[in-house]
Amino acid sequence: MSGLKTLLLCGVLGLSAGPALAAPPCFTPSETAAVQVRQFHLRLQVAALKCDDPAWGIRDRYNGYVSKFSPALSSNARALRAALKRTGQARSETQFDRFITRLANDVSLSAPSSAEYCHQHRSMLDEVLAAPREALPAIAAQHETTPAASCSVARVAERRN
Repeated sequence: MSGLKTLLLCGVLGLSAGPALAAPPCFTPSETAAVQVRQFHLRLQVAALKCDDPAWGIRDRYNGYVSKFSPALSSNARALRAALKRTGQARSETQFDRFITRLANDVSLSAPSSAEYCHQHRSMLDEVLAAPREALPAIAAQHETTPAASCSVARVAERRN
């Protein structure tokens, strides 16, 4: 086969295989913020379970946080569902639940049971409770390390499916 024919054949094969090999679209900055809010929420939820001693007051603070931010958390779930659908990572409710469970497992596995951990998370709850409702995404971004413009968040579900 001549060099030109080989080049053309490779080009055609490359074009036809391209979409099948392409990675899912990355999250936009606002979608990444939605993931960060959910990670932060799960972090506080795990702390409420791990730091169950009433002397810490974490469970009461967590319940206050949920009450204060309930509308924002509902909106966050809708935004996260839409982001996961757009990127092809969660086309069904089951896939969405799996994504959330993976985030929760990651948070739980990295959460030690110690007085320092409980103190740190009580401070986080105090911070978020003192903040206005619209500050939740900014506070979550301060505490979560997910890069705001990176594809790394979009790849979490892809690697684990």
